[in-house]
Amino acid sequence: MSITTRLQAVDLNSPWHVMRRLNHMHSQRWYTDVSSTVTRPQFTLLTIIAAEPGHDQQTVGTLAALDKNTTANVVARLQEAGLVQRTSCANDKRRRLLTITPEGDRVLQELWPRIRTMEQVLEEHLAPEDREHLRRILNLLVDQHEPAHTLPTGGFTEADASRTAPEPEAS
Repeated sequence: MSITTRLQAVDLNSPWHVMRRLNHMHSQRWYTDVSSTVTRPQFTLLTIIAAEPGHDQQTVGTLAALDKNTTANVVARLQEAGLVQRTSCANDKRRRLLTITPEGDRVLQELWPRIRTMEQVLEEHLAPEDREHLRRILNLLVDQHEPAHTLPTGGFTEADASRTAPEPEAS
């Protein structure tokens, strides 16, 4: 079978292929424009921990839509970097409560402007109504395909994230 025949059998414009490409582009931009040391999952956990300090590790992982093992590994790396503290719960020593350190807060404040810039670059060619439509469609896909147990009712909202993000500077 020729390469042309095989490519014709693959829809390179399918939503899944386009999302894979977008995720790849986002990963590259994150590494070059946002941080080469703090990963996207680390940033997500830092944001949640800053917004809701004292939650246990399992709850934070659930809010971030990460599995238990990934959450434990990411939290361990954040702790090693001095960005979060893990303490045992007084009532249940198996539970690990998370708080952000001053260094973790400093890192978040440093990364937020870079993330906003990256988002603006991503959306700069879209009309405002198309931006809203894109967000709605992406959230619809996530809601339909993410396991129901991943996010508790209400989830982690943009308002929660805004509590950890500095206000954009006036232009």
